[in-house]
Amino acid sequence: MAWQRGSHDWVSSYIGHFMLEASRLGYAVPPQVLEQWREYQAAQARGYLAGNDQGRLAHAYRLYTLARAQQPEMAAMNRLRENAALDGVARWQLAAAYLQVGLPDAAADLIGSMPRPPAAYEEPGATFASTLRDEALLLPVLRGLERNDEAAALAERMADGLASRQWYSTHSLAWALSSLAQHYGVAETERFAFAWRQGKSKWQQEESDQPLLQWALAPEPGPVAVRNDTEQPLFVVLSNTGVPAAGEETARSAGLTLSAQFVDREGKPVAVERLQQGRDVHVQVQVVNRSGRRQENIALTQIFPSGWQINNARLAGADEGEIVDYQDIRDDRVLSYFGLEADEAISLTVSVNASFAGRFYLPGWQVEAMYDAAVHASTEGRWVEVVAD
Repeated sequence: MAWQRGSHDWVSSYIGHFMLEASRLGYAVPPQVLEQWREYQAAQARGYLAGNDQGRLAHAYRLYTLARAQQPEMAAMNRLRENAALDGVARWQLAAAYLQVGLPDAAADLIGSMPRPPAAYEEPGATFASTLRDEALLLPVLRGLERNDEAAALAERMADGLASRQWYSTHSLAWALSSLAQHYGVAETERFAFAWRQGKSKWQQEESDQPLLQWALAPEPGPVAVRNDTEQPLFVVLSNTGVPAAGEETARSAGLTLSAQFVDREGKPVAVERLQQGRDVHVQVQVVNRSGRRQENIALTQIFPSGWQINNARLAGADEGEIVDYQDIRDDRVLSYFGLEADEAISLTVSVNASFAGRFYLPGWQVEAMYDAAVHASTEGRWVEVVAD
């Protein structure tokens, strides 16, 4: 991830890609912002020096976004095309750039006759990689080369994945949904009809020629039934979200450990279940990476009781920025982002004040690798009380 004090090749292209798609769909995007982004991308493309696999993929993505912005860097595209080390997904991404400028023969020459099966990744890396992201990248190339049977099979595989219980990062979902929307947007869609009901209510008839329909159901108990009234397949996804009731969180640890202690100014332990109003407490949190490999983009979320106030150390000139990539201090929470090597630990301290009398809930805290759901940890919540003097 690119934070305020840094830059990131992939993220720079991704943000521009997002703005281009938004503009194409009619959303207002400031022209001067897009122009500045184009100038930056073009300068980076002209000054590119050969790098590793992830660097070549990021460069191919940069060239694709410039081509999609109708400002292709043909010389840079041709240089990358002649790079003997160019392989894998980077070739497909560069092929997509050539398709954008109307050169399907060059695109076809890059990838050959058969698609490279997307690889499984042990970690997302600098390009936030995943199998789904790679499939989303391949789909428009297959469609652009009129390899329609392969494109249809790939689109169906992606749709099946999205309909499963598999976790995907927001980055992978964005790529997949954008790619599928463009694929089905140009494909002929037959009108379909179906009926649905919730609980014991009457059947509701629906018809549409759009590829996607969605609506919110009433939060009521009972089954949801769907009946397909046409001969073509109908894909149904039912999703619900929620938060655990207060006091019912479960402490978990997978690849990361998270521990916290509450101390006074002298470093002595403090029982926060009952605090005198006006008392200051230092919250010391430690996160350890036990995953066996470096983890980028770790997010720690600490939400505090409404009766406590966070003492923002930045107002006194202190800054955790030396040890974290970014930290967002709000009225009721502190959000910290950082990376850790294998078995490396990070310790962060937040000062709070027991400001308002009453009984409040201290939610459990969570830490997670933002692009790998298998790496996370959390603590249990508890009730706390602030008593007046």
